[in-house]
Amino acid sequence: MLHRLLSVLFCFVLAPASLLIGGGAVPAKGQCVSFAAPVSYPAGQAPDSIASSDLDGDGDLDLVATDSFTNLVYLFFNDGQGGFPVTTLLSGIPRKPNSISIADLDNDGHDDLIVGFGASNPGFEHFPLAGLAVYSGLGNGQFQEPTLYDAGGPVVSTELGDIDNDGYLDVLGAHEGGSAYTLFFNNGKFPSLIPLDTPHPIDPNLVNGFDETAIVLAPGGSRSPLLVDLDLDGDLDIAVGNRFFFVVTLLYNDGEGGFSPQESLVISVDSFVLRVATGDLNGDHAVDLVMSMSQFAVRVFLNTGDRTYDLLPSIGGFSNSTDIHLVDFTNDGILDVLTANPDLNEFRILPGRGGGVFGASQNIPSGGLGPRMTAIGDFNSDGALDVATANSHGSGDISVHLNAGFALNTSNLNDDGRVNGIDLAQLLQSWGDCENGFPCSADLNCDQQVNGLDLATLLTNWGPVM
Repeated sequence: MLHRLLSVLFCFVLAPASLLIGGGAVPAKGQCVSFAAPVSYPAGQAPDSIASSDLDGDGDLDLVATDSFTNLVYLFFNDGQGGFPVTTLLSGIPRKPNSISIADLDNDGHDDLIVGFGASNPGFEHFPLAGLAVYSGLGNGQFQEPTLYDAGGPVVSTELGDIDNDGYLDVLGAHEGGSAYTLFFNNGKFPSLIPLDTPHPIDPNLVNGFDETAIVLAPGGSRSPLLVDLDLDGDLDIAVGNRFFFVVTLLYNDGEGGFSPQESLVISVDSFVLRVATGDLNGDHAVDLVMSMSQFAVRVFLNTGDRTYDLLPSIGGFSNSTDIHLVDFTNDGILDVLTANPDLNEFRILPGRGGGVFGASQNIPSGGLGPRMTAIGDFNSDGALDVATANSHGSGDISVHLNAGFALNTSNLNDDGRVNGIDLAQLLQSWGDCENGFPCSADLNCDQQVNGLDLATLLTNWGPVM
């Protein structure tokens, strides 16, 4: 073992540090997130969407998942410590609930559930209705029977925002495989104040919350359009990553909820786009884009502020990430990337280093098969962000991963103010996998291993700590 390590060290000392670390600088320190062992809860046969909010008003985040096989919505109520022992099932969806969003549609202070539903598969023609189902919430964990809205085709994902600036949240629905997206304009008329025992169907004049729709065209059939103010003019725009063309389309709002092809930007990319996340990666207050790509990569586009974007080098090593988020897991003020990777039964966290640069990914086993979608929130109220996954490849459950904290890893392992031979010896003694899958102090890139990449980082930072 010692002979092998000395051989590795000899090669690293002779080689330029820039070559050892892929031609880019490696930070002297980074924060690694660790999670407790996941706890799983049954959720039908193949739950494929998940979201979180405080459904019963007790101050704790609850979870909602949909299962397209049982046609049910599953509510998981938090016990206040990040456990979800109580489950309630909601029915009333004709066929295949595909997505779940949670928001207060009628401004009554209670969360409502918005479910995209419908199937386009052959054999389901006898279920012609496809679109949105809205469960109006009463604020105590109970919900009205759903009100159904026809969209002319299955809705596979939903995004909410006040598109026309009238004070009500509107819904943008994506359709499987097509280039059309439906805007549902909200007038606030939902049945949250109608007693639960009122016979259904309810008079549509009382509950026609979406009395106007519009079609937005963008190529590619994305499952994940986003509503975000891309140009910082106060209006929500649309970002669409395309699954069938190598482009990303940005549609700019005219200020009244209209989207003209003339007011759009098409960005060419080198593979299909699966999902898009947005956030300010470099502190310039502009909205940047991060995308999971079909070619096992994550791409970063920095917004220059004049409707143009700078493309950063691709981040490789991913397997068809079906979900992506930008959040600050390590509480350092820098956004990190989370991706769901169902083919590998894991989710990944790339720690942000600033300026759109990310460290090596932490790969966290999902606890179930095929984690397709994720929900992020502080489920046990300890100030740290936790993760829940909807496991859609046969385990029939959701898994909750409670954040066990993060460690600040630095090349100066003994904290004496210098990176020197003492630190090198400690790193070599730690060589190999970290115990229990958690990052260890010499794991400088947070990949749960002490290896040549960590050695390169330590040698690059040799000398006094700056």
